Amino acid sequence: MEKKMVARGWHIEMKKFRIPLTLMWVCAIFAIQACDSDDEIVNPFEDVVSTQDTVRFELSDPEPNSIAGIFVNIFHPTCGNVGCHDGTFEPDFRTLESSYNSLVYQIPIKNDGNYTYRVHPGNVEKSIIMARLHGTVDPPMPIQIEPDSDWAEKRLEYIENIRHWIASGARDVMGNTPPEVPHSKPQLTGVFATQGGEMLKRKGNNGALMAKNDTIPIELHLAFKHDDISVLDFEYQTISFSGVFNEFDDAEEIELNVMGSAVFERGMFGELVPYYHSITVDLEEIAGGNPQLFFRTYVKDINNPITEIPTDEGIYAIKEYMSIEF
Repeated sequence: MEKKMVARGWHIEMKKFRIPLTLMWVCAIFAIQACDSDDEIVNPFEDVVSTQDTVRFELSDPEPNSIAGIFVNIFHPTCGNVGCHDGTFEPDFRTLESSYNSLVYQIPIKNDGNYTYRVHPGNVEKSIIMARLHGTVDPPMPIQIEPDSDWAEKRLEYIENIRHWIASGARDVMGNTPPEVPHSKPQLTGVFATQGGEMLKRKGNNGALMAKNDTIPIELHLAFKHDDISVLDFEYQTISFSGVFNEFDDAEEIELNVMGSAVFERGMFGELVPYYHSITVDLEEIAGGNPQLFFRTYVKDINNPITEIPTDEGIYAIKEYMSIEF
């Protein structure tokens, strides 16, 4: 039996399909065998008893030295109140997740001391939250206490809970140690030079500095930036020169001068940047008859080995920018 349908000029045939009897018997046999199977399904999580709901974060009697216990006992009732850490500013203690993410490896807005982060996993002394809690950095925390908070009675115990959590690696709610944040490295943001009191022009927009001749020394200025520390705190800052853009192995390193106050000029990308480092270059002595003189800088901060700018693998554009033509 078949039906025919016609819709807007289309001729469609619909037929009734019949399932062979043999196929029906095969399906039935498989279904019976499946029901009669003796294989027992084992739930690997049957004996696991968790004290916290990791989906809705409904916590029940969490470990006091864990972020869950610290949030339930301290951050939520004492710190996340209206007018304080209620999401108006960081750290944000409204939820467990926001508490963790706005503390661990987060740079403090106001850093009065030699602290790296609000919470530096594994390093209590570098964690500014501990200084706030002990009152060694103003303002001490907490500033105000809710009537139902037990901070006054358990202050020392709670501070020890936080200290223990940080010292143990500041583990997250799942017990994982956060991956270490790589330290920022020094960056070069600009180079300009003067010769005989006049600013040297560049070849093109960001090409080589165009010196008038190689008989008059030039004053070379360099601007650096660092996301974590002041460029005045570099432990090491030198420069070397070469007539060939990638041959610096035998080049002498010369100490850069560090100025107490910055000179502001345009940087590599056109913005005004502060220049704290400089050097007077005797071109006639250093150039050695080469028509172009390339230079590299070597700077070191407290956390990284010496940063070379540019490296052999760096793009040629930056090497051209860091050069002088005669």
